[in-house]
Amino acid sequence: MIQSTPFDRAWSEDYAGTMTITFIELECPPCIRCHKSARLVVRKDDAKAYIAGAFAQDAFPNMSAVEREQLISGTHPECWDEMFAGSEDE
Repeated sequence: MIQSTPFDRAWSEDYAGTMTITFIELECPPCIRCHKSARLVVRKDDAKAYIAGAFAQDAFPNMSAVEREQLISGTHPECWDEMFAGSEDE
């Protein structure tokens, strides 16, 4: 799950005066392969839903499956590819 205080770094962006979206950086767990952490930028409202218990795919509908996996398990896309190289049916 999320390692740091989720709202340490937050900022807002105004979109042509029609809406303002607040973004935050979430620290992912350490990668199970390389043991390094990463941070992902997400919308604050989406992060709140995830922290409250929503499934990652529901809380972050605009995030790719690869990004959601990194948020959940910490596994970097490159490490995932290396760990499972050759295991997919081609």
